[in-house]
Amino acid sequence: MKQNPIVVSYAQFANGLGRQARLLRDSSLVWHKEYAKADSETRADRLKEWITQHLMGQLDIAQPVAERILSKSRTQRSKDHNNAYSRAYSDFRYHIIRPETKGDSATVSTQVDVVEQALALVESMTKAQQEKFFKRVTRK
Repeated sequence: MKQNPIVVSYAQFANGLGRQARLLRDSSLVWHKEYAKADSETRADRLKEWITQHLMGQLDIAQPVAERILSKSRTQRSKDHNNAYSRAYSDFRYHIIRPETKGDSATVSTQVDVVEQALALVESMTKAQQEKFFKRVTRK
């Protein structure tokens, strides 16, 4: 382990870390807004890029190594790599996805958006696709 020549107090370290977390959250808002408007393919690409870059920074590895880690299933990765992946995904959820908290008034609008998207999807189906869909879904 490398020795850190900079000495700060416990309180200074905690304060600095908290300040950094606030600034990171504020600066990631632009990426959250972009993600919220993106289609599912763009969202998947953003997640993959985030995880790859996060692993590179967190594990101090090159991009091909990070991509190799991602190409393995959870059961094939080492414990350290799974922990790093979990941290990267957690940070992605916190900074980019930013799920609504329960009881938040925005949750209702999100639910309405989901219903609207589902209806649009059904309406875009052919008659045969709709019939197949309705056979699998019971209407009450």
